[in-house]
Amino acid sequence: MAYLIDTAAAIRRLEEAGCDRNVAMAIVDTFKEHEGGVVSKDHLDLRIDALETKIEAKFQAVQDFLMYRLVAAQIATGLLVFALIKFFA
Repeated sequence: MAYLIDTAAAIRRLEEAGCDRNVAMAIVDTFKEHEGGVVSKDHLDLRIDALETKIEAKFQAVQDFLMYRLVAAQIATGLLVFALIKFFA
């Protein structure tokens, strides 16, 4: 998420504050080069929400897999008990 900066106004304000024009231009250029690295709180909140959704989906998939394995183990145990009762009865 990029933020637009009015470079001319920024340079003018720095000059009015006592900066040399070349120094003001260097400061503004430096900020302009790195403006893409700035993230807003709203953007960060959206990214966190997206990650939470992914984590919840993966957690649900693990829960479903474990439930499937538990049910399969219970069925296998039941069949084994049934077979042992039939064999020894």
